[in-house]
This record gives sequence, C-alpha cells and structure tokens, in this order.
Amino acid sequence: MHAAGRGGTRADRAGPYRGGAAIALPPTVTLRIREALRLGQERAARLERTQQLELGEDLFIRIAPGGRKFLLFGLSEEPSQAQARAVAEVLGLREPVYGWHQGATLRSLTVVEQGAQPPPAGAAPPTDPTG
Repeated sequence: MHAAGRGGTRADRAGPYRGGAAIALPPTVTLRIREALRLGQERAARLERTQQLELGEDLFIRIAPGGRKFLLFGLSEEPSQAQARAVAEVLGLREPVYGWHQGATLRSLTVVEQGAQPPPAGAAPPTDPTG
C-alpha cells in the first residue's frame, strides 16, 4: 500500500525535505499593497526591467522599465478602470492614459503616464502576460 494511502509517513508529513532532512523555508513577508506597488515601481526604474506583482487572487500588474507605465490583468476576469485609476494614483502617475492590449488569450488594461519617456534602446517592452 502506498504511504499516502495510510496517512503518509512522518517524513511525508514533515513538509519539504532534502535527503530525509527538513528544509527551512524562508518566512513569509506581508506588505501593504501600496508599499508593494511603490517598491515594484522603484525596482522597475532602478533595474530597467519589468516587475510583476500579484495584487489579489486574480489581479496582476506588470510595471514597465522606468516605472511610468503598467499592464493590469487578471487570468479569469478583466481588470476595471477603477482598479487601474487606483494603481495609477498610488504610483503617482500624472495624467495617465488608459487603453487595452489584446494578448493571445486575455486583455490587459494598459496605463501610461502622458509624456513618459520610452524605455532605453534595446530594453524589452512590457511583455504580454499570456506569454
């Protein structure tokens, strides 16, 4: 009989392990959404790389290099204009311009600060969340 069918062995119930020894997992860090958005924006600007955050159970953001534009998307539902306005406000975007991007399997709400500088030459644009 398979160990899982009997409720498992002690090692099975101990969680992740390597070679029979338990592995210590890093602690979970909880941030307020506003703080996480600002940190993602700062990181996108500093590293000139797209940053992706999960804002809710079915709400994701990809902040473009430079931190002045983003894609907001959900895997099962489209994000709302109200959600995009709230995120734009937290990120401090002045005169945001809203639009839609149609990917292979879902639509993303796009938000760009009017007059935002384009990413440096050779930098990848924010990618379509569908891959």
